[in-house]
Amino acid sequence: MQFVYNLKRAVDSVPWYWALIISFGVVFAFSFTPVYIHPDSAQSILFHALGRNFNVSYPYAPYTAGMDLLLSVLPPSEPLVRIVAAVICALSAFLATILTFHLSIRLLDEKGTGNFKTTYYLLALIAMPELFYRMLFYQTSSMALCFFCCSHLLIRKTLRSSNGPGFSVLARILVAALLFGAGVTFRWNMATYMLFILADCLTMFITPRRAIIIGLGIYFGMAVLSSFGFITIVAGDCLSHLQSA
Repeated sequence: MQFVYNLKRAVDSVPWYWALIISFGVVFAFSFTPVYIHPDSAQSILFHALGRNFNVSYPYAPYTAGMDLLLSVLPPSEPLVRIVAAVICALSAFLATILTFHLSIRLLDEKGTGNFKTTYYLLALIAMPELFYRMLFYQTSSMALCFFCCSHLLIRKTLRSSNGPGFSVLARILVAALLFGAGVTFRWNMATYMLFILADCLTMFITPRRAIIIGLGIYFGMAVLSSFGFITIVAGDCLSHLQSA
């Protein structure tokens, strides 16, 4: 037990963000391989590698147009596009985790300097290994989450520090909106994150009981939308299987 206690104290002496940097760095160094894993990543990369000729190939989907726009600045070279895209996705997965953890501190109104935080964040990484997995393959949702978290942090800071609708406040709100819009271009279906931002803004200055009521109402709305989308997808798959049978 003394060894465990001493180990915890040693871990807690390291700032939580450095623990995340070291953890992701180790995983990246030993596991990162810029290869194709899913058909959608191959289609996305080959569209740019084949010269972005719509007569030959198409982008994977319109809802990842932001990533296609980002990769369009590269020359049509398959190794170059594949490696750069993989590195961008890996970095965005790491940054999205850092921003999410930082946002969790802000939401809890904590400064993030407590000795227990590094241990808890490392345990969160162990409990959610998909945070590491997301940096090992081509995906655009982490890019979207980076923009969403930046927008969320900016709007929270603006609302907490503002004394009225002045020019600087309106300008920062506009920047936050542009950041969110940029994130949507990387993954359209993640735009529901806006409900989380709205819930945070609505509950920022009200009593805890009203915050719980509003939060539960928004949770119900999100559950309804999620269930509607899930049922629609399942029903569409069933119909397609029946038609092909």
